[in-house]
Amino acid sequence: MNNITESIIKQAALDWFKGLGYSILNGLEITPASCYLSVKIIPF
Repeated sequence: MNNITESIIKQAALDWFKGLGYSILNGLEITPASCYLSVKIIPF
């Protein structure tokens, strides 16, 4: 019996969307820039 894992389902879904013409991007490529604002550390 073959096991179906989350990674197999994920790859099948990504391939399906790619076949429909969608682009696959990394999460860091679509995160709003405000998430990358640096935190100011104030010494005591």
